Amino acid sequence: MTDSDKKEAAKGGGGAKGGGGPKEPLWTLEKVRALADADVKALKANAERRANQPVVEMCEVVLEERRPPPSAGAVKYGTINRTGKDKREEKDSAALLEALAVRLQERFDLSKETAKRLSAGTKRFIAHSFVGKNGIAKVSGGQKSNGLVFGRYISYRLRDETCHLNIVKFPDRDRIVYEVMGSKHFFSEPKPLAEMRPYLKEGESIGIFDWGQEFADFDAAADFFESTLKQFAPLKKA
Repeated sequence: MTDSDKKEAAKGGGGAKGGGGPKEPLWTLEKVRALADADVKALKANAERRANQPVVEMCEVVLEERRPPPSAGAVKYGTINRTGKDKREEKDSAALLEALAVRLQERFDLSKETAKRLSAGTKRFIAHSFVGKNGIAKVSGGQKSNGLVFGRYISYRLRDETCHLNIVKFPDRDRIVYEVMGSKHFFSEPKPLAEMRPYLKEGESIGIFDWGQEFADFDAAADFFESTLKQFAPLKKA
């Protein structure tokens, strides 16, 4: 790591170098991969502080690539064999979330740009994409780590408030679970994160929240999610 790169890592930089021609991003995935672990972590921490999401994501990719495989005695989430039924249920769940997201984005301004502007001054703020690429419901970390059979969600963050609408299926339950997660004060029957995600190890988290609530069906969860957004998300201007 050059002295120049160390200075940029300390700043969490992601700008461009000077010059008369087209400017190139200072950090690329290849450059981050060339850093030592400690420097990648320092770069990530400072990029988070500066809300530089592209650099944060590159650091997360590199750190994940370097994560050692679990030892034989380590706690694992296990391997999940997803059946045809599971895949159909996941597809249907994603479609429900995506249809709701279209409607909500017509009513609320849920763009990352507006969230960043309204959250100026909030420490360690990183705006959420309400949905994934091309309007697809996002895939949860629990699904990627095999803690869940599937987990699809949409989410919004503004300042220190965040709210997720999740549709998940656990390996030990046959039914689909509909839930909203966010700050404790949103909920009439809040459940701690440790109960909602029992596969998490002590000290693990999945966001800036520690609470949530389950609902009987998707419509009930969706109505609650929308009413929660009304408490802090900006409406679209007519």
